[in-house]
Amino acid sequence: MNYEQRQELKNQLPHGALKDIGETNNLQYQNIVRFFNGYRSKEDAKIINAVVDYVEKWKEEQRQATERLIKVLQA
Repeated sequence: MNYEQRQELKNQLPHGALKDIGETNNLQYQNIVRFFNGYRSKEDAKIINAVVDYVEKWKEEQRQATERLIKVLQA
């Protein structure tokens, strides 16, 4: 994963996501920040999987919330 791809992924995250990802997956916040700054470590695969899981969950929550809002507005 190159630097541009890392930045693209980071840009999809909401504010506070890096801290949440670290706490949820037993990863150090600083290691996650370093990952997005282009440094490589033995935890890269774990960080990538944790971030992807977080983005998928967050986007699904956003989709569900939007659907609920539309239903309320149409009622």
